[in-house]
Amino acid sequence: MKSKKAKSKKLIQLAIYELLLKKDFDNISIKEICEKAGVSRMSFYRYYSTKEDIFIVFCDETFDAFFQEISHSPTLTVKDMFIMFFANLKKYHREIDMLKKSQRDTILLAQFEQYSSYIASKMNLGNILNPFDIPFFSGGLFNVVIRWSNRNYIDTPEDMANAMMGFIKNKI
Repeated sequence: MKSKKAKSKKLIQLAIYELLLKKDFDNISIKEICEKAGVSRMSFYRYYSTKEDIFIVFCDETFDAFFQEISHSPTLTVKDMFIMFFANLKKYHREIDMLKKSQRDTILLAQFEQYSSYIASKMNLGNILNPFDIPFFSGGLFNVVIRWSNRNYIDTPEDMANAMMGFIKNKI
């Protein structure tokens, strides 16, 4: 059984997604989100400071789960990691589409940069990378994901991983 905290957070996420089907992000109030979710404003502010935080927290929780998954696979290849990454994103395509619709997809870019830095540090790549590598990689990955989304995710996670590996092999 989900904790009350997890249930409230999920209700708030679902409420903003439902409201975004009818209204622009900027025209949705926290009061409306709370009413739709059936939670108090106090509950909202217990978990989030802003409406954008709903997406940021979702991204963080999704990444944490992804990182746990790849951490428990010691023989994981880079291609396997990309397959898992794109499979995970495809599972959450609705959230990505909502970020795009609300013109908040740059949240995804910022989160990709943060997660890429985290993975690089866990892989002890800090001494190898220059200050521009993470922003370059994150920006490219972000644009690949947005393009994939614009194509309605017709490419499989394996196709996307192959494209990334082809880029790494042939372009760098």
